[in-house]
Amino acid sequence: MQSARRDEFLEAYAEPVRSLLSIGDTELSAPSDWLDYVALYGFTDEHVEALITLATDVALYDAGVSFDEGAGPVHAWRALAQMRAEAAIGPLLAAIEAFEFGGDVDLEMPTVLAMIGPAAIPQIVEYVTDRMNPPTCKGTAMSALVEIANMHPDRRGEVVGILTQLLEPDAPADELDRGFAVSHLIALKARESIEPIRAAFNEELVDISIAGDLEDVEIDLGFRKRRVTPRPVYDDDDDDLEDMFDEDEVEPPPMSDAEALRLAMAVMPSFPKIGRNEPCPCGSGKKYKKCCLP
Repeated sequence: MQSARRDEFLEAYAEPVRSLLSIGDTELSAPSDWLDYVALYGFTDEHVEALITLATDVALYDAGVSFDEGAGPVHAWRALAQMRAEAAIGPLLAAIEAFEFGGDVDLEMPTVLAMIGPAAIPQIVEYVTDRMNPPTCKGTAMSALVEIANMHPDRRGEVVGILTQLLEPDAPADELDRGFAVSHLIALKARESIEPIRAAFNEELVDISIAGDLEDVEIDLGFRKRRVTPRPVYDDDDDDLEDMFDEDEVEPPPMSDAEALRLAMAVMPSFPKIGRNEPCPCGSGKKYKKCCLP
């Protein structure tokens, strides 16, 4: 049965696009480490439509739990990125939700869209301002804006303006959306947006579970060195955390991500390394990369 399903996927694509199914699994890596798909397989504009179909083939991607042809969509969207295939922008944005927040999609799609170029900006804006799209997916799309600003510094001001506008009270955004917008403004070190950020927090328009409260944001952007009030409980559902902090005690400055990682590694017990393609130790029957891989 599994062999028949594999054959079904293989028969759905013609060469040279079908060749991407034989590459097998690949580790997440920087674009500089990707295969040169155009040179290796001779892709041209006439292959873009088939590459889009493969790049958004959710059934094949999910089937990667059983066989490595499931990595085909990853290779396809990387090829589209290298080709700067603007026709792929809309389908790839839609794929963010269709792939149900798969690790490869969340981590690579922002880079892929940014590699296609600033032409992606209008469609990304349309995506992040559509209230029907899930906030987490919109957060991934906002990451693509940040990547575009990083790859094309001349568009940074435009991107900062887009993210800042999402903080306005009448913007088509909810509290989670604004939380993601703030976190991405922090990533861009957008100190020029501090007043709209302050206004949004003062009007309680921002979910503080994403980038923290206003004091956290001001610390991240360099406007203050430490908190002057106790850090709030960011998870309202966890009543046990309410007594963790003395209200009269001022919290020390939060650790950076790097410091937190070093601390976690220092106290973490040593476990055998689990390969991405090995069965997940949780017992789900899926590959580790499609289950509990961070």
